[in-house]
Amino acid sequence: MLNKIGLSGMMLLAMIVVLVGGCSSGGSTGNGGGTQKPAAAAVTATVKIAAAGTLPTNSTIGGVDLALTLPAGVTVKASPGSLSALVPDAGIVTASGAAAANSRVYAVYTAGAGAAPGTVRILLANTAGFSTGEFVTVKCDIASGSTPTTADFSASGIKFVDGNGKLVDGLTTTVTADFQ
Repeated sequence: MLNKIGLSGMMLLAMIVVLVGGCSSGGSTGNGGGTQKPAAAAVTATVKIAAAGTLPTNSTIGGVDLALTLPAGVTVKASPGSLSALVPDAGIVTASGAAAANSRVYAVYTAGAGAAPGTVRILLANTAGFSTGEFVTVKCDIASGSTPTTADFSASGIKFVDGNGKLVDGLTTTVTADFQ
């Protein structure tokens, strides 16, 4: 049974999500927060990503693969990991909401350079499966003088899989940000 798979099963599910590669679940890159503006002196943004739509009968989400694009002046705390990748520090990218229990999150941060925005690639595997709703939270830092809005954050390359690694079509995402 899926909830008895353990760490090796979660890692296998995460690998399946990565290997799905070019397949798309038809997810949206839209934001749910409109033009919400941060407070004048905001120094952090707490970004929440949620799944919306109707899951197939008797199905749950077992894994998610996506890239969160960060606006200019927004970064995440990260340290060098293996293979020279920047890995967000503990507590920066976490499973939350519907996926808070039984999840394992893997993330890689790519800092923005020149015109290229920063991104956080997120892989989430959940051994018990979860329903639609919020599933991940990313804590960001805002550089002095930057005033991003919720609409400046977006998710792309979104893939949802069920507990068997099969793509789940018809789900979209919303991205919201709370500025402090």
